[in-house]
Amino acid sequence: MIRIVCDTNILISAFIFPGGPPEEIFHGIILRDYRLGISKQIIEEFEKVLRKKFVWPKDRISEITELILSNSVTVSPLHKIKVIHDEPDNRILECAEEFKADYIISGDKHILKLKIFKRIKIMPASAFLKEIS
Repeated sequence: MIRIVCDTNILISAFIFPGGPPEEIFHGIILRDYRLGISKQIIEEFEKVLRKKFVWPKDRISEITELILSNSVTVSPLHKIKVIHDEPDNRILECAEEFKADYIISGDKHILKLKIFKRIKIMPASAFLKEIS
């Protein structure tokens, strides 16, 4: 099974902008086409963005967080990584390394610039869907 880690912006887009590649990827996760790796740090950032930027109510955020957690594998990264200048982006790399992901799916230019991190392919959602189809 393909193992993926999604950047926070991909997870946010799956719920805020329905009909696009991020939502299609999340459907694939629910259908078990791929396995999602997640960490506490990614979930915390996800919840913070929904709360502060999109002003979602706490109960709706909890509902979506539960949906993500029940369809993913939570890992606790053991190693700190400092590859990207924007420090929170390193949490994505840490999760992917710990989860032994095949892909990191991101819309973040700092992460995408890497293209590959320790054999893990990094690409936008649409490129990922094209590659696996």
